Amino acid sequence: MKEDHPFLTSDSDFCFATVLSLTDKSVDQIVEELETTFQNLKPNFKYHDNAIHSLSQVLTSYAGDPDDKAERSLTLYEALRVAGIKYGKETELASLGTLLRVKMAPDVLAKEIAETSDYLKSKL
Repeated sequence: MKEDHPFLTSDSDFCFATVLSLTDKSVDQIVEELETTFQNLKPNFKYHDNAIHSLSQVLTSYAGDPDDKAERSLTLYEALRVAGIKYGKETELASLGTLLRVKMAPDVLAKEIAETSDYLKSKL
């Protein structure tokens, strides 16, 4: 990772590296998938390379086609926007990858998140 992205890789990536080492993927497979995912996401989140790198690491920790996982991330991000949720493009992006594990359609999940957010705001 550090060889391909020396300015994006830091001590904060140790946690992701540990999770990635627990997968059945070889080091070469991990590096290749990380780069593929990063390049797929980069045009959609310009100027947020560190966050894209973190999201790519989360997605690489899951099984599946890297192109598909990147596309699903973008679909969910757009569904959140359509639902009126202002989802950030910094550290929040890694969480977006975890949300893909929820077995719901992106628009349904975004609606649930929006409703929960509204409910919690009403209790403050």
